[in-house]
Amino acid sequence: MIYYVGLLGLIFGSFFNVVGYRYLWDDFWRQSRSYCPFCHQTLSFIELIPIFSYLFQKGRCRTCHQLIHWSYPLIELMTAMSWMLCFKFSSSWAEFLLLTAFFSILIILTAIDCKHFLLPNEWLFILGFWLMFQQLFYQQSLFLGVIRASILFLVAICVYRLMEHKIGAGDIKMLCVLAIGFTFQELIWILFISSAVALIMIGGLLIRKKLEWKSQIPFGPFLAIGTMVVTLFMR
Repeated sequence: MIYYVGLLGLIFGSFFNVVGYRYLWDDFWRQSRSYCPFCHQTLSFIELIPIFSYLFQKGRCRTCHQLIHWSYPLIELMTAMSWMLCFKFSSSWAEFLLLTAFFSILIILTAIDCKHFLLPNEWLFILGFWLMFQQLFYQQSLFLGVIRASILFLVAICVYRLMEHKIGAGDIKMLCVLAIGFTFQELIWILFISSAVALIMIGGLLIRKKLEWKSQIPFGPFLAIGTMVVTLFMR
């Protein structure tokens, strides 16, 4: 059963990629077929198979041979693995659906941030609403969660101004929203894990000269990974 969950995660991960890529489009729902952003060739069914099409095509478009953005297979794999872990660690179908919905929101935010360097307020609002629902589901204090988020928001504003906007406002807002459903100790772990994963990945890319020092790096995906790890293994 867990493998069917993983397969379903791959399919939804492909859809989350579409949501992320088309987020800024005015005709999001009217544009039905996917196409290459470089040569605008409509993609065939074979080119849309999650993970496998990327590997089969060696990470390039079949028509123009331009490199496909690394975030596409990452989002698909991230969705499949997280859904499988949710299935493994859930004690009921209700908890499984709750966790997969929560992780899916985090993955959509990851997809948008990877492609547009943006964590939109409307999706952060959805994340906050879902965290409040989770607090009620697990019979935890919603009031304390809102107080935590408010305190962290005030502190974050001061830090953001002191650092002269050197850190992303979206990342700060996302961390504040996460405070609704996580304690301060858990938030510290989320920051630590996120920073550690980011350091390892970015360091590896710099060593291999796949990335420049001045390159813009989205931190939202790392926050999402840290949140998932804490949710599954440290609560």
